[in-house]
Amino acid sequence: MRIDKITPKEWIQLQKAQSISFIFPTDVEKLQKEAEETPNGLECDHSWGAFDENGKLISGMINWPFAMYYDGHAVDMGGIGGVITLPEGRAHGNIKNIFRRLFSDSLQRGELFSVLFPFSHRFYRQFGYEVCHEGKTYRFPMEALSRYKQTSTARMHHPEEPDSTFREIYQLFASRYNFAVARNDKAWRRMHEGDPYKCEAYRYILSRNGTDVSYCMFKPIKTGEFQFDMHVFDFAYVDKEALFDLLGFLYRLKPQFQNIRMEPPTDLAIGALIDEATNLSVLSVSYPMARVVNVEKALLLMRHPSEAGSYAIAVTDDFIPENSGVYEVHFKQTVTKVTKHPMNHSCELSITVQTFAQLCLGYLSLRMALLKPDVRLFGNRETMERVFIEKPRFFADRF
Repeated sequence: MRIDKITPKEWIQLQKAQSISFIFPTDVEKLQKEAEETPNGLECDHSWGAFDENGKLISGMINWPFAMYYDGHAVDMGGIGGVITLPEGRAHGNIKNIFRRLFSDSLQRGELFSVLFPFSHRFYRQFGYEVCHEGKTYRFPMEALSRYKQTSTARMHHPEEPDSTFREIYQLFASRYNFAVARNDKAWRRMHEGDPYKCEAYRYILSRNGTDVSYCMFKPIKTGEFQFDMHVFDFAYVDKEALFDLLGFLYRLKPQFQNIRMEPPTDLAIGALIDEATNLSVLSVSYPMARVVNVEKALLLMRHPSEAGSYAIAVTDDFIPENSGVYEVHFKQTVTKVTKHPMNHSCELSITVQTFAQLCLGYLSLRMALLKPDVRLFGNRETMERVFIEKPRFFADRF
């Protein structure tokens, strides 16, 4: 079995295999024409395949290049998608072999995290991934925002107009959250797809005293005859006042919409902001998984307390053996020093790489992690309880 990045000629094989594995129709002639006309736009550099002795693609996946925010840093992140194996090639370890090659490539390229939306958490846990976020989509009546008043000026944005305002507000907003995607040009083009007069995708910017302070993007979801929910698929604000003003603007749209649907960051308690929490419902919850590709780099970039301290943590990574070791960490103000030792070195905390991802991204605090069977604490609890804390997260982008 050959494991390699796919070539433009093999790209159609991957598309056909995805059609079979994900059960959706595809136009092969259209794919062939696309491959001939734009061979450089096929994203082959990010696509991997497992091929049999006849050159047939049996398994494949895509590792989209992204950046995400991690404790205030924009770091490289791979977004795994399109993971498939044809029915005749399953249960032969092809996906495992692709991941081994992919992670080796990721380490060389400096990728820090790998993220995916799993069909099975148990399946991806064997490759070092773990649940690191809960994305909750809330629904509540427009009337619940009646306490908020809009005092700012609102203007509608059109796709042909510059999007610099969105980028600036989002960067300020998203950089406060772990997991949030640091959007590139391609991501922003996707956010601005759709003419509001044709696709019913609406984008508004709010300004206060001549300064742009918030924005929202939404689409209608029909729920009945002349009845709609507003799906707010993206929003950001620079401060609390801008948030309240944004909620006031949304309330003004009450004549057109009965309810709002939105996925807020983890530190935005919707139930505490609206008038009547009994009318608040959770429509769906997503549980994306992440893994750390480079443990030492994750520790160096992790935000530590300003007061000086140190700890020693043993991390076991069965899939990327380069990560396994005992990491001695010393921190003081903004300076962190990390020294890696063999696994037989003394440590104060022993965890798997799966739990390490949960701790460094702030999905779990140390107190919560100690309930897991793979976590063992031998001392220095007070310091590590200051280090490993819950952190706000936001993850609105999909791939």
